[in-house]
Amino acid sequence: MNGPEGYYTYRKVIRNEDYSTEYAVYQTKYGDGTESYYELSYNSDGSIIKTERFEDGTAKVTTYDSEGNTVGCKETLADGAYSETTWQNREDGRTANEVKRYSDGSEDRIDYEYDESGKLVRETETRRNGVSAVREYQYSPADGYISALNVTFSNGYYMASTLQNISDDVEQTVMAYSVGDVAQVVIVYYDNGQIVGKTTYRDGRTEDFALDLYSYDSYLDDNYGKLGEVQKYYDSFMEQAWNAPVLETGQPETAPAADSEAALQSS
Repeated sequence: MNGPEGYYTYRKVIRNEDYSTEYAVYQTKYGDGTESYYELSYNSDGSIIKTERFEDGTAKVTTYDSEGNTVGCKETLADGAYSETTWQNREDGRTANEVKRYSDGSEDRIDYEYDESGKLVRETETRRNGVSAVREYQYSPADGYISALNVTFSNGYYMASTLQNISDDVEQTVMAYSVGDVAQVVIVYYDNGQIVGKTTYRDGRTEDFALDLYSYDSYLDDNYGKLGEVQKYYDSFMEQAWNAPVLETGQPETAPAADSEAALQSS
């Protein structure tokens, strides 16, 4: 099937006697010369195997059970090196653990723990470099949403995030990091759509920001990207902590205390 700008899709389907799909191939060629290719194999037990092949020689094989849950994924590079991830689920369908094994014999592993209501309360992750981290979640009894997240690494680093109700129409999130350029971020949310906050850097510098979610100009303004930066702070911290050396004291560095005056002044 041809499409615009040289777009071309090829599909081949093999069916069983009852007309159910047994095997399917999908290949797409794009106008810029690149292409994508994958195969689907349907088993009698309801499981599905998806095989993807990429132009750089990488292959990815993903296995789904009869309920559509991902239970295995193997990625093989052109040089033969590979990683294979498997998931084990509990009887209630929640993930019990995730293990990623590499061709050199090393592995990453995550174990999940839940409370009686089924909420995730703890993740214990161990990386192939020997560093481990425990993520602990707390939930608000009022609405059931996550109210606190603490991450503690075996090398002594940590981060803590809490959500606090300042009043009926104001909430505040405080995130403290023990490694990286950013030491603390405080964000205050108002029911009228305003968001104000303060970033405290490890060298003592501070930066205030404010935006209005209901303002189109604010949506387009660069300050709106601050919410995206908050996620980047977390991602950057996690990446640095996983690879950081063990602290000589064996204790985390002290992050600054929460600045609850972080701009509770609405402009």
